[in-house]
Amino acid sequence: MTNIGEFAVQKINENITFSEEAIEELYEMFESVEKTYATAIKALRTRNMDIAKEAIELEDAVDHLERRIKESHTKRLKKGLCMAESDPIFIEILRNLERISDHADNIALDVIMKY
Repeated sequence: MTNIGEFAVQKINENITFSEEAIEELYEMFESVEKTYATAIKALRTRNMDIAKEAIELEDAVDHLERRIKESHTKRLKKGLCMAESDPIFIEILRNLERISDHADNIALDVIMKY
């Protein structure tokens, strides 16, 4: 599996650009995933089921956000606002971020099941 860092290198090496809207959406996704992961780790450290439930809710929101961003990206591609070459990198970055969120969800579920 290619990781996010490798996608960044590919993006630079191939001179692929993202639109401003795409960049803003990636930041939004990253911040949401980071919050989800941090909440799950806090739940694990404190063994707090309420915090674990919050992490699960945040992960659900990340799933919805990923779908919204993919739809927005597709619309930009159709309008020619984004480079076609950016598509695989953009989508894979989103997918990798969503997987991180899934891992946070698994941590939160573990807290709920064990404590």
